[in-house]
Amino acid sequence: PTPRPIRYILQLSVKRLEIQEPKELAIAVWQVGEDGVPKPASGAAIQLSLAPGVTGFAYAPPAGTGQVSCTVSLLPDKTPTPGKLMINASVGGSQISESVNLTAGQGYEMRFVE
Repeated sequence: PTPRPIRYILQLSVKRLEIQEPKELAIAVWQVGEDGVPKPASGAAIQLSLAPGVTGFAYAPPAGTGQVSCTVSLLPDKTPTPGKLMINASVGGSQISESVNLTAGQGYEMRFVE
């Protein structure tokens, strides 16, 4: 049998986050070898960024390797514009992208200051 090519999987703990209090997002990159068994891709470079036009959200850390536990929160005194948090990973010459939909939770209220 011909060996299967190595492939990579970008795994996210959630596909959408409704933010009131800070929330965790777990990100992991897996390498699936010829045997079909996923193993952690510890050398994968992970980058996070907000899609254009998304405002009012903060995330940390902005980058990591292999596995990242990211905290997403609302910025104080900013009106959140919902959208996507983009996650990009590069490993073994491959690029993988996923996204998480961000929205502000129901407890969020806009206050107008006069």
